[in-house]
Amino acid sequence: MTNKRPSSRPVVGLPLATEFNETVAVDLHELGHNVWYLHIIDEFTRFSARSIMKIKKGSEFVKKFLESWISINGSPRRLYSDNGGEFNNDEVRDMAENFNIEVKITAAYSPWSNGLLERHNQTLTDTLLKLKADNNCDWDIALSWAFVAKNALDNEHGYSPYHLVYFSLDLSKLYH
Repeated sequence: MTNKRPSSRPVVGLPLATEFNETVAVDLHELGHNVWYLHIIDEFTRFSARSIMKIKKGSEFVKKFLESWISINGSPRRLYSDNGGEFNNDEVRDMAENFNIEVKITAAYSPWSNGLLERHNQTLTDTLLKLKADNNCDWDIALSWAFVAKNALDNEHGYSPYHLVYFSLDLSKLYH
């Protein structure tokens, strides 16, 4: 009789993005009673955008996503989200079809499946609460400053997310 080590389970994760707007992930983070912020993050550059949401509905998410991301950066190739009703619905599927976006939903109750977004949510929330406490400002102002600070910090590519998005664009891609 030999003791065999059980074979390890394969690591299954989301494919890594290799350029800006290839893959974005979205999540809602609660700020208070009936107030959430929508966090949108590009998986390659780590550039983040945000919007305040007061209703957790698909139609509200679509509106905020169009305003906060697509109208500024264009449509991503892939959109990752959790299984929340505000993301997994007909309105989001219609938007995705209209903008040719592939939608991927993570498994229910598995925040680790989108660890990058969850980690950045925690950093942003810590920054946001500190800014709000120190400056006695409303959520939208504190949120704006928290995202400005986050997008200005250098990341593992050696540049800030802001720099990677707005100063490193290959303009030839706009015409093809």
